[in-house]
Amino acid sequence: AVKSIDPADPILARDAERAAEDKLLEAGHTLLDACKKRKFDDALKVLDGLPLSQGAQDEREVVAAAAGFWDAFLKGYRARVGQDTSLRLSDEKRATGKLGRVELDRAVVGLVEVEHDSLHADQMILLAFDVLPAGEPASYVKTAMYFFVVGKRDVSRLYLATARELGANIEGNERVWRTGAIRAAQVIKK
Repeated sequence: AVKSIDPADPILARDAERAAEDKLLEAGHTLLDACKKRKFDDALKVLDGLPLSQGAQDEREVVAAAAGFWDAFLKGYRARVGQDTSLRLSDEKRATGKLGRVELDRAVVGLVEVEHDSLHADQMILLAFDVLPAGEPASYVKTAMYFFVVGKRDVSRLYLATARELGANIEGNERVWRTGAIRAAQVIKK
């Protein structure tokens, strides 16, 4: 007779959890690449295809928060189309003129195309906070997680600390920020 395996066996449960975490870590580079390209739906699909685990759930919350910031940024940016604007760029220069169209990776300001990656972090945050409710802990979590997944940890650290000060529950976000699959992929890429 074949002996059945008790599903409540703690050793089997631990092995299943480790296997799920290994699969999550293997997906880290795919998640990081999707997030850097701002293809958050693709990253969420990858996470949905992984075995259930606390780590996968935490990573999913981080990616969803980052996507929320990105959506708010695009909405805030697009709301200014047709207006005269002056955008602060990451090299401390400015792009000034009438804001034309806003695409997924760039905008037209006057006669110049400005890639979103060339915008200063503060400029992106100002545009997103036209849509996100300022002073709400969730807004700061979304901001922190967006800058985390695109590799700007200093900005992310500041907004994560602010979210904590405002009373947000950021335990899962901090786990991903410190030791999650996306973080592991960031460290290995360097």
